[in-house]
Amino acid sequence: EILALQKIHHVFGRTTWDRACVYNVNPDVVYHYCPELLRAPFYTGQWHRDTCEKHTIFAVAEHPIKGLPYLLQALPIVISKYPDTRVRIAGWKSAREDMGMLGFLYISAYHRYIDREIKRHKLEDYIQFLGILNAEQMKTEYLHANAFVLPSVMENESNTLSEAKMLGVPCVASYVGGALDRIQHGVDGYQYPSAEPEMLAYYLCKIFEDGE
Repeated sequence: EILALQKIHHVFGRTTWDRACVYNVNPDVVYHYCPELLRAPFYTGQWHRDTCEKHTIFAVAEHPIKGLPYLLQALPIVISKYPDTRVRIAGWKSAREDMGMLGFLYISAYHRYIDREIKRHKLEDYIQFLGILNAEQMKTEYLHANAFVLPSVMENESNTLSEAKMLGVPCVASYVGGALDRIQHGVDGYQYPSAEPEMLAYYLCKIFEDGE
């Protein structure tokens, strides 16, 4: 990728983060801004506080850079104030759920770590893994949630954050990569330092209590 970027004269991108990365490799390249198109279902529909499932959090966590451990660390703080909090996570389904008792043989080291963290924080009754969802299923989850969380440690453009915002879902996102272009902090969402689960918890509670 670095060799390719060094040889080309034009590049398309969509965030301050990818522009900075490209210029770091090739300062002479011509950068063209090209906004992302979302999948069709996300251009219709509107989130409403009165019809969402109160104190329900939706997140996507299919691999380690999505920062699920930080969300798990934030949850006990949120639950202490809102005991009916529930978290629905798209992107994977536990191997134990898919394959029964033999599922543990197929769980990656990262999944084992997540399992241990869930048990350590006593979150078994608060989290549901949904597996891979299609666009319509994702839309349903966004509209039912009280808040969408992007706890990533690395991002460029976040499709899920853009989808949630298009539907009007209250969002909390870590201040990383291209996510900084997607939220005006305190105006249409909240951002926090990715390694600060206490701040993530604070903003989730703020969404829960702020009403309209």
